[in-house]
Amino acid sequence: MAPALGLLCADPEARQELALLAGEAGYGVLPAGRLEDMLDILRERRPDAVLVADAEGDDAALNAREVLRAAPTLPVVAAARRRDASRAVELMRLGVCEVIPPPWTRENAQACLDKALASAGTVVSLRPRPQPRRLPLYFLALAGFLALCFGVLSTRHAAQEKAQKAARVDFWDVPYRHPAGLAFDGKDLWAADWFAQSFYVHSLPDLKIARTVHYTNQTPLGILFAQGEAWRLSASGLITRGVNDDNLTPLQKYRTDPGTVSMAFDGLYLWTLDNRRVLHQHILDVDLTEIASYRCPDPDPTAVVYDGKTLWLLDSSDRELVRLNLQRPDEAVGFLPLAEYADGRYRPVGLAWDGRNFWTIGEKIPHGSGPARIFRHPAGGSRP
Repeated sequence: MAPALGLLCADPEARQELALLAGEAGYGVLPAGRLEDMLDILRERRPDAVLVADAEGDDAALNAREVLRAAPTLPVVAAARRRDASRAVELMRLGVCEVIPPPWTRENAQACLDKALASAGTVVSLRPRPQPRRLPLYFLALAGFLALCFGVLSTRHAAQEKAQKAARVDFWDVPYRHPAGLAFDGKDLWAADWFAQSFYVHSLPDLKIARTVHYTNQTPLGILFAQGEAWRLSASGLITRGVNDDNLTPLQKYRTDPGTVSMAFDGLYLWTLDNRRVLHQHILDVDLTEIASYRCPDPDPTAVVYDGKTLWLLDSSDRELVRLNLQRPDEAVGFLPLAEYADGRYRPVGLAWDGRNFWTIGEKIPHGSGPARIFRHPAGGSRP
């Protein structure tokens, strides 16, 4: 069953647009043009979340306050018609969970709505739970027989999977020695080498170098691909937002802390990690305004990545991945040890996520003494 979303928007065209986006994101929409109508919906239907518009004719601050007064535990999301960092901060201080930035797209709406429901602890079931019933004896016998067959097949499958895993290559040596960052663009892996002042583009699955992007006046530390754009980070703290084309054509530049070492994007906010163990949360406005900062819970974070659900840090000293609480990024909620680095021959410095697996790049120990190595880490469960 799809989660129910209350939608409060006075403008009929904007209300129809938001309802369409929410519907495409998998939500059942309960629209209302007036606050009084939305309060009636809250009393009668009790939606899983409420979306309020912040545009001409709508005061999201007032509407959110009244909705939260009627249903204090209900997650409220605001849809902003114009980019305004101070307005977004004001709404979040009033209790709004997320702010959908313009332009309104299905991806932006889904990311914000899903995060709001996750933060509220909402569990959505796609099918009703079967009610327990008593089975006749022969059904129990049949179930036992099927369980035995399933056990035999599972054992065979596990043996085959183990043999395939043993034959699979999970690391590749690369022809450069000073890696600084790693990213996935949806098709290829991009590795930064600060000494060569270049990005090396590795094609999957063999990780052969497809091309090299060189910069003569910058020292690249990393790159991030998000919303069809490429964000480059240099050692000077310069972040360059550009077109995701062959030349990474620049569109806008931002000045950040020279100690910035990595970036991640969670669908709404840009996160930057600096070498003082601090995570910074930014709104994607013209100034890349910082709205919050958090002390990292691990001793030596060198990279940050978003896996579609939460943020992960790469801890270079402990050689592990640290899963963060997205609502409280200074809190670790899980750890994934990187056994590939246990022998101490490499130091992990870059981290990427391809939708199925984590990837890291490590520099040879001692520093620069040999070729760097890229590792693939199947995303198993992390320990708490």
